[in-house]
Amino acid sequence: MKTVGLITEYNPFHKGHLYHLKKAKELTGADRVVVVMSGDFVQRGVPAIMDKFTRAHMALSEGADLVLELPCIYASASAEFFAQGAVSLLTNLGCIDYLCFGSECGDISLLSHVADFLLKNPSEYETALKSHLQFGKSYPSARAAALLETMNDRTADLSAILAAPNNILALEYLKSLKKQNSPLVPVTIQRAGASYHAEGLSSDFSSATALRKTMLNDPDYKNILQQQMPPRAYDVMISALSATAPATANDFSAFLSYALLMGKDHLTDYLDIDQDLSDRIVKHLPNYKSYMEFADLLKTKAYTHTRITRSLCHVMLNIQKKHMNTYLSEGICFYAKALAFKREAAPLLKSIKSNSSIPLITKLSHAASLLSSTGQQMLQQDLKASELYHSRPCKKGPAYNEYARPLIIL
Repeated sequence: MKTVGLITEYNPFHKGHLYHLKKAKELTGADRVVVVMSGDFVQRGVPAIMDKFTRAHMALSEGADLVLELPCIYASASAEFFAQGAVSLLTNLGCIDYLCFGSECGDISLLSHVADFLLKNPSEYETALKSHLQFGKSYPSARAAALLETMNDRTADLSAILAAPNNILALEYLKSLKKQNSPLVPVTIQRAGASYHAEGLSSDFSSATALRKTMLNDPDYKNILQQQMPPRAYDVMISALSATAPATANDFSAFLSYALLMGKDHLTDYLDIDQDLSDRIVKHLPNYKSYMEFADLLKTKAYTHTRITRSLCHVMLNIQKKHMNTYLSEGICFYAKALAFKREAAPLLKSIKSNSSIPLITKLSHAASLLSSTGQQMLQQDLKASELYHSRPCKKGPAYNEYARPLIIL
């Protein structure tokens, strides 16, 4: 049995994701697909538009065999940490053969070439990066300039590679595979359809950005998205929306405001916040109105909007630099927490339990006896993030209790 791993957000699951899933099995000859998916908060530093169990259900309905939750500290982190956490989780399962990811480049040899350079020449590259940042360039621009300057390779358009978000993640996946001596074989699929940031709907594969924009701004979004999403995933979404509304960052404005007020004297303790950004947050805090408006207010040439929302999310979720340092030094990932699986994938679960170096958690009530103190701390961060997600003012129904939340099983 061959198994391919995918690292995803599915925010929400769309036709491009289905293409990726099917193509991954086709290219690798895999029998099973294991998905590592962000939980209730995603890499842009905002809440997922639908909760993690709904999105896991979408994935299972369209062909995934097992969906595991990427711990919140990695799911809401920069590309480097996002990749390290996800690669570690898949590698530790002990039975994953391939890692398949999308990229705008589509050339695994070229991406691997760049990843090798970044791993072998970190000091030279970091010096150039700091220099460009000091001249006021944004981080993405400085990163591209530093690579062009230090790699000195004219055989490829390096600036174009680093300008594309899926390529950046692809490089981080490859770096993580190499750093962790992972046996997973990397495979890339060239991104098809609309670009990652495209906001308009497309006739083929619309981006998740476009789908979210439609969900939040068009009253007729349910009818519109019926043509944009795979049918089974669409049905899952519509069923979930009968009990809740799509989540937005501004749903959490009051929570963020409180966290900033309580933490304003030690903001540099939080992941992604340096002294300059801390000073800027404190300076503008009296003008706080909402999550996204505050992020807009803080944005500068040096701090991208995504860097800011990610930093604010870390304050709100109490994700600190010391937490990341501890996790990275003690093993990166300490468990594989299942969200959804197919009954017919029972042999896969058995293989994971036999080969994994970390516990597979299918029942939260068993977690305390399976995890180290560090693993328990990481899990508690995940659970608190989900409790906060389900506490937003527009959320209907009883208080959220993940211990009472059954896995999705099809």
